[in-house]
Amino acid sequence: MFCNKCGKEIYDEAAVCPNCGAKTSQPDLGDGPIGGMGIVCFLFPVVGLILYLVWKDAKPRKSKGAGKCALWGLIIELIILIALPIVVGVQMFSNQAYYANAQGVASELVTYGSMVVQYWKTPVDKAGAGQDLNYLTPDLIAKFIGFSPSGSLETDTGKYQIQAVDGYIVTLIGTGYEKKGGKFPRVTTTVDVNNGDVQTTHDSEPSK
Repeated sequence: MFCNKCGKEIYDEAAVCPNCGAKTSQPDLGDGPIGGMGIVCFLFPVVGLILYLVWKDAKPRKSKGAGKCALWGLIIELIILIALPIVVGVQMFSNQAYYANAQGVASELVTYGSMVVQYWKTPVDKAGAGQDLNYLTPDLIAKFIGFSPSGSLETDTGKYQIQAVDGYIVTLIGTGYEKKGGKFPRVTTTVDVNNGDVQTTHDSEPSK
């Protein structure tokens, strides 16, 4: 073969030209596919960059492989670094919306519970129950507190229902619109009209 620099003919096995001292294009037998080091370069792009610079002249094929693996590793890491805060932020916003919705439903149920107590105390001639259990029925309660004849109501916050009337106890339920973990916020309010006590408990129900 011939030297790329001075053009003199040299031995095929020569690593340098004996005439001018220039390196020949004789391939380095150790310069081949990067193999398992590619995984290391991918997982640790800094290592890949260092190997790229170290092997650039002596082992160009390995150098190129290390550089590619390092570049892909860096791209993936950047995607994760960018996407992770977005995912976490969306999740946090979703959780905040869920709990805010649950709180809103509970607040409205307390209002409706207070209205049920008011209905109980209001005289019959003023469309109330007059503290008479005969008038403490779902349809009459619904009419007084503004629910539909079937005992339900839907607002911007949630859906409400008169679930049951048992003696002095009236049970109201409310379901919100925001989901978390595939479930909607659900709140139950129990009204004891005899002593005016209104108690609220939080729960959840599967989304449909």
